[in-house]
Amino acid sequence: MDQLIYDEESQEELKKWISERTKVNYPNSICIGLARDGVLIACVCYQCFKDGVFVHIALDKPLTKAFLKVIFDYPFNKVKTDRIIGLVPKDNLKAIKLNEKLGFRLMQHDETMVYQMVKNECKWLKE
Repeated sequence: MDQLIYDEESQEELKKWISERTKVNYPNSICIGLARDGVLIACVCYQCFKDGVFVHIALDKPLTKAFLKVIFDYPFNKVKTDRIIGLVPKDNLKAIKLNEKLGFRLMQHDETMVYQMVKNECKWLKE
C-alpha cells in the first residue's frame, strides 16, 4: 500500500534519502516522500520559494499518478507559485527524460539544463 510522507518529523530522513540518490544536499527544503509497503520509493524536495520553486525528484520505482498530482499541487496550489524549475546536469539522460515526460519545458541548454513548468501548463493539475 502506498503512503505519502511529509510530516515534519520525517523531513531529515527524506532529505537523506534523496541526497543519497542525487549526490546533492537539500538544506532549507520541504520534502514529500512516497513509501510502498513501508519502503521509501520516491521523494521530491522543494527549495527557494521566492520567485518560483526549485523541484528535485528522485525515485527507485515509477511514480504513480496520485503522487504526481500531489507533488505538483504542493508548489502551485499550496505555495502559490506560478512556476517550478528543475536543474539537471546535461549528462543525466534519465533525469532529462523524466523532466520532459512530466511536462517541463527546456529553457536553457548548458552544462546544467534548466527546465520550467508554469501552472497553467501543468497537466497533472488538470487530470
